[in-house]
Amino acid sequence: MAPHELVTPRTLRRGFAAGLAVALAAFAGCGPTPTAEVTGSVSYQGKPVTAGSVVVTSVADSSKMAVGLISDAGTFHLVGAPTGPVHIHIDTSSHKPRPASPSAGGVSGGGPPPKGSYPMGGGGASNAPPSGPPKGMGVQHKGSEGPGVVTSGKYVPIPDKYEKADTSGLDRTLNSGANDVGTLELTGDVKK
Repeated sequence: MAPHELVTPRTLRRGFAAGLAVALAAFAGCGPTPTAEVTGSVSYQGKPVTAGSVVVTSVADSSKMAVGLISDAGTFHLVGAPTGPVHIHIDTSSHKPRPASPSAGGVSGGGPPPKGSYPMGGGGASNAPPSGPPKGMGVQHKGSEGPGVVTSGKYVPIPDKYEKADTSGLDRTLNSGANDVGTLELTGDVKK
């Protein structure tokens, strides 16, 4: 607007419309980030891996990830995975049997904790059993058993390289929506 023009309702409307158009153009692309739903199965030497988690991490931004539990049948289903190129790795370490300890009566892992010992309980001095899995655990698992099932499959040792995103070699490209990655076949020898 030139210095000699009058400010009228018409010129105000034009300025407002132009500003609104610029703002809308700047925010056009802002919105929910597309995510992927991923299904598949995990096997080692032709047999199902029956305990653990499948972890999907964006190649471009490692803070973008999703985790899904592996069912007793070796299948997994996870939602909210990043789209585009991803690394996939298998985490079975939380299911690995613990060595025998004198405080547990010489019994190795796999069973319930000793009576009165609830390490994931309500915090503080409470000896009450936990009311459910800790916040953030993958209880939205869907495998062959259906949604919400947390499985307790038997630990299957797998080669160390599959436990890390950068060494697993299980890279894929995911599209927005449903993605079936098929069977993630793990090979190689397990270190003893």
